[in-house]
Amino acid sequence: MISPPDAASRPASLPAGAGLAELLERRATLSPADVAISFEGTTIDGETLWQATLAMAGRLRRLGIKAGDRVAHLGTNSADFLVLLFACARLGAMLVPLNWRLAVPEHCYMLDDADADLLIHDAAFARHVSALATSRPSCRMLVLESLAGLPGAAATSRSRGSRAGRAIRPRGPRLAHDGPHASR
Repeated sequence: MISPPDAASRPASLPAGAGLAELLERRATLSPADVAISFEGTTIDGETLWQATLAMAGRLRRLGIKAGDRVAHLGTNSADFLVLLFACARLGAMLVPLNWRLAVPEHCYMLDDADADLLIHDAAFARHVSALATSRPSCRMLVLESLAGLPGAAATSRSRGSRAGRAIRPRGPRLAHDGPHASR
């Protein structure tokens, strides 16, 4: 079990309880023109990243995503993935990144295990996702690129037992955004 750091060991620049969204907002406020993301020849400054995060959080909220919900992602590395990560943090939802190299049965298990409410995927995985849709009809599935067409708006701010004796199955990591201790 990982314990949260005590207040004395936390740097003064990081307020207690600050999650990913709050840290991004603070960086965007303090140094909006500084590079926040540099990926495959694209550079995004802090203010642009923060505004994209707020817009994505608004889109997710319009889709009914709220604190405690799980949003799965199937795709490769991209700046859009980071925007989705920060947007989930802003809403208090958990992002469940799925390894794109796994097979449909493994992803089915992971979506079920995570109890995902929404799967957002890169367009390149449409065929794979259509196979997932038949096995998990309660999980809505959207192409990441299609979210850009939805109106955005500013968004406001389980414990596992022993695995002994059970078959080892893949799991989607559940990323709570208040630190490693918050995802129990």
